[in-house]
Amino acid sequence: MSSTILSTKVLSPSQKSLALNAGLRLVEYNAITVKLLDFELPKEHYDALIFTSQNGVKAYVEHLGQLPAHLREGWEGMKKVFCVGEKTKSLLEEHGFNVISSGRDATALGKNILENYDRLSFLWLTGNQRRDELPGMLNKKNIRFTEVTVYETVDNPKKIETSFDGILFFSPSAVLSFAKNNTISGIAFCIGTTTADSVKEYTANYSIATQPTIENVVVQAVKRLRSND
Repeated sequence: MSSTILSTKVLSPSQKSLALNAGLRLVEYNAITVKLLDFELPKEHYDALIFTSQNGVKAYVEHLGQLPAHLREGWEGMKKVFCVGEKTKSLLEEHGFNVISSGRDATALGKNILENYDRLSFLWLTGNQRRDELPGMLNKKNIRFTEVTVYETVDNPKKIETSFDGILFFSPSAVLSFAKNNTISGIAFCIGTTTADSVKEYTANYSIATQPTIENVVVQAVKRLRSND
């Protein structure tokens, strides 16, 4: 019998095909939704921007598009950025930003900043459920930074009666939303270490993607569950 997986994020057609073409059955829903917020940018000067998600990039770019031209010009000139994740990096480069450094996760990015860029000041465009690793590292080294919350992660809790051979998680927020009404059955496939840290609170049966991409999470599930069939 084919294995069944649950994705806590609605996948794109190409991402779905990775599972379906391998003979897995797929159920999907969005465990969280994202709301871009109205926000104000500070008047202080910063040497660089930090983005720890694609949502931060989308919110920032949309905000710039709404500013009057005389205000937008200065911020559009700030093209030096630091980020987490290859997808975030690609999105930034699409919008013309110069990615000085990217890390697999916030801890890796923080280490690079501490070792090589500790004299810079940063503006961090983040969400309302951001984790504490990065600000803790920057504060410890007295690196000047300011946080601006530019998007909000909203839980979409749903009771799911079915059990699954594997569940795909793409953020700590999705883990917490899912766990409000459900237990984690089967193998939890995690996009990265921070997501895995949240999963550990509910199960010891988890796997971390070799690359922090949605596609790789699906591929890891295929490899693991097809070998079990």
